[in-house]
Amino acid sequence: MGKGLRHFFGAMRVDAFRPADEFKANMDTWINRFRSAKTVEGEEKVLIPGDPEKKCKHTGSAPVSRSSLRS
Repeated sequence: MGKGLRHFFGAMRVDAFRPADEFKANMDTWINRFRSAKTVEGEEKVLIPGDPEKKCKHTGSAPVSRSSLRS
């Protein structure tokens, strides 16, 4: 598990590239577009980054995949 897995975390000031309000409006458009997309069979909705974490916040439990539970 985890072979070849890599992460990158970066931070930048969006307003250094474009007005923050314009960026936020554009992100809202993309989020709405993704959330209204047709799902694959068996899935209730399209998830975007942060959705699983928000669910944990409301239920008090973190989603864990079966493959993560292997010993």
